[in-house]
Amino acid sequence: MYARFVSLRLLPGAAPAFVDLYRDRIAPTLAATPGCLAAVALAQTLREHELVSLTLWRAGEDADAYDREGRFGRLLNETEHLFPPSSGEAGLGDIEEDLLVEGYSGGLLLPGALGEALGEVRFARTIAVQVEPSRADEFDRRYRADVLAAAGELPGLRSVFLLHGQDRPHRAVGLSFWESEDLAARYELSGRFEELAEHLGDTLSPLYRWRSTVAGGEGGAPAGSAPFEVAGYRVLFARLF
Repeated sequence: MYARFVSLRLLPGAAPAFVDLYRDRIAPTLAATPGCLAAVALAQTLREHELVSLTLWRAGEDADAYDREGRFGRLLNETEHLFPPSSGEAGLGDIEEDLLVEGYSGGLLLPGALGEALGEVRFARTIAVQVEPSRADEFDRRYRADVLAAAGELPGLRSVFLLHGQDRPHRAVGLSFWESEDLAARYELSGRFEELAEHLGDTLSPLYRWRSTVAGGEGGAPAGSAPFEVAGYRVLFARLF
């Protein structure tokens, strides 16, 4: 599976218009695109004008073909009025600084079928880390084992993906979908995340382990948690094709 994150920084208050466009124009176009499996629109919980379009594909080649055929560019043109104004000339160049596209390979760890992964989801959470290259296989093994062990013990957890960066070597992202933000918050408060951080700590890059040690000092975050870049998102739209 291939996952693509398109991060967009829109005008304040533009999220509802973007969701309308996503539902009426973007999702139908993606549904008609060979190889596209699903589309999800997300809004950062703390900065709701910062949105993410997550698309899932059978393979990266399918997403590349979507770009080459001009479908992505045409849809991006339709969203241009939702971006902050620029002093430059009109066109897509105006929004480049408010747009980031990242590709990841990986797969679904939980549940067994993609058809169950996006049903009744209201909240998404990402955990990003930089993995030590020589310990990448060990990181994957431990992460998978921890996810499967916790599967039946976390109310509201609908699905978990493990993704690896295509353009950012050795960057790994754990993506989880939840029935509600409250249930995801209960997980945060349960201590399970700290256990996960401790279990994975020695598989991360030396720089990340150093950051963890520094953060674990007086007044810092608990040792093991600092290397993890955690973000939460409200699910605005989710559809399986």
